[in-house]
Amino acid sequence: MPDRCLVNTGEGFLVASPELCFFQMAGELPLARLIELGYELCGTYSSPAGGISAEAPGSSSKTTYNVEPLTDKKKLAAFAFQMSGRHGVKRACRALQYIADSSGSPMETVLAILLVMPFRLGGYGFPLPEMNRRVDPKVLAMKGSGKRFYKCDLLWPDFAVAAEYDSSLFHSDSKSIADDSIRRGNLALSGVDVVTVTDKQVFGEAEFDKTARQLALKLGRRIQIRDSDFTIRRRELRELLL
Repeated sequence: MPDRCLVNTGEGFLVASPELCFFQMAGELPLARLIELGYELCGTYSSPAGGISAEAPGSSSKTTYNVEPLTDKKKLAAFAFQMSGRHGVKRACRALQYIADSSGSPMETVLAILLVMPFRLGGYGFPLPEMNRRVDPKVLAMKGSGKRFYKCDLLWPDFAVAAEYDSSLFHSDSKSIADDSIRRGNLALSGVDVVTVTDKQVFGEAEFDKTARQLALKLGRRIQIRDSDFTIRRRELRELLL
């Protein structure tokens, strides 16, 4: 076993490191759930046992936010390299293709997975976004806003396009709605085109398809699905994650 794959808790027992945990679960979880686990290990939230499916849609009562990431994609990849030849390593490496660092919530993770998974697995084949990347808007845009920078949930910097998950849980009051509008305006003035994605759009299959196609146009991509089983696989992926 690689060095430091077991962590001493200081309380008389050892636990698997995040990297070892990911590798072990590569032999246990469906691919999409393994990817979901990777996002969480590399993200800034901690979801309850069983994932978001254990909660009501949009609920955050059991999820902890703004925590330090347990690992990152680079460390997961390095560990997989050390485990070369062992059972599960191919599946772990396959999952790593679709994982990004710094997701801020379970629903940001779900949104990213639904977009980046390839058509043959029920996704839309988007390039991997950067999660919660800092954007420094122009001074003019920030004047009077009280903020020095923003973070975009999903950002494709080469295209200056961002997708923002707008949870009804956190953005239902008039002040939050107004703040979000100002945020989108400031980012637009700074050259970032923001697409807001709501609970209704994520949980509605037809609505999400429209949103994905809207984003694809902004990224200069055409969604051309030739796989006759795509609808079935998309539904299977959504049921697994949602």
